[in-house]
Amino acid sequence: MKLPLKIDLYLTQSINKFVCKNSYLSSFLSYITHTSGGRTYILYFLIIPFLPKLTNYIISTELANFIWVYGGSAFMFFQVPIYFSLKYIFKRDRPYLHHDVTAIINPPDKFSFPSGHSASATLLTLIIITLSPILAPYFIVWMLIIFLSRVGLGLHYVSDVFFGAALGSLSFFVATQLSKYDLSLSHKIFESLFNFYN
Repeated sequence: MKLPLKIDLYLTQSINKFVCKNSYLSSFLSYITHTSGGRTYILYFLIIPFLPKLTNYIISTELANFIWVYGGSAFMFFQVPIYFSLKYIFKRDRPYLHHDVTAIINPPDKFSFPSGHSASATLLTLIIITLSPILAPYFIVWMLIIFLSRVGLGLHYVSDVFFGAALGSLSFFVATQLSKYDLSLSHKIFESLFNFYN
């Protein structure tokens, strides 16, 4: 086994063993990891237009609009296709299948590379950092906990999380490039949903 892979496995096993020894931490991570799951983002997509009013504009209309229109477009048309392509090109098995790693919860699928949860958390957090400095520290902490959860729960190697974060960063770049264009239909749909509640 090459040195980078040995380091990757060592870090993965060390983090997983640490989490397994702490039942409170493993329970907490088992819950919070789902806040960055694919199905959860479908729920987010549905409620984002209503969040400015529901949060008394702590989440601004500008932020909600950017996440929904540009973040959503980058997520659906860039991140998700790249994610599934990488999954089935590399077909990397989950670490618990071949190594001394304990899976604390069941994975959403067979393959491990890259971490979709990490990619999505990175995309959302980078948008928050850019448009809402007040919320940024909370989302940075949340993103780092998602990273920890994916390895600690035995579902990913550290390198899966690293490349997931890289994919999320690329998705954020795509979102910023898309923001240079007027995606009028998406804006109109967002405004209709926003005005429906307001």
